[in-house]
Amino acid sequence: MMTLTKNIGLRMKGIRQASGIQQKQLAKKLGILPSLLSMYEQGKREPSISFIQNFSNNFNITLSQFFLFDDQNISKDINMGYSIVIKGLKDVLTQLEDENFKILKEKKIERIASS
Repeated sequence: MMTLTKNIGLRMKGIRQASGIQQKQLAKKLGILPSLLSMYEQGKREPSISFIQNFSNNFNITLSQFFLFDDQNISKDINMGYSIVIKGLKDVLTQLEDENFKILKEKKIERIASS
C-alpha cells in the first residue's frame, strides 16, 4: 500500500514530467536543491503544504487539482511526459537529418563544380 507521502511524490513527478521540465530547472524555480525535489518525488521526504502550494502555482493548478489523483492519473501524467520527450527527440532528429542532407547536398555540388 502506498503512503500519502509516496503518492504526493509521484503526483509531483508526474506533473513535472508532463510539463517537460527537468528536476534541476524546477528546483531552481522553487528555490530548493534538486536533491530535495528528488527526495520529495521519491516519497523519501514529505513536503510542507506551503511547498505543495508553491509547486502547484508553478503549474497553474489549484491544491484541489493537485490532490485529486489516483494511479490512473499518475500514469497518464507520466505517459504524457514521455510523449513530450519523444516528440522533442523526433524534432531534434528531423532537424539533424535536414542539416545532414543540406551538408551532403552542398558537398556534392562542390565536387561537381570542382570537376
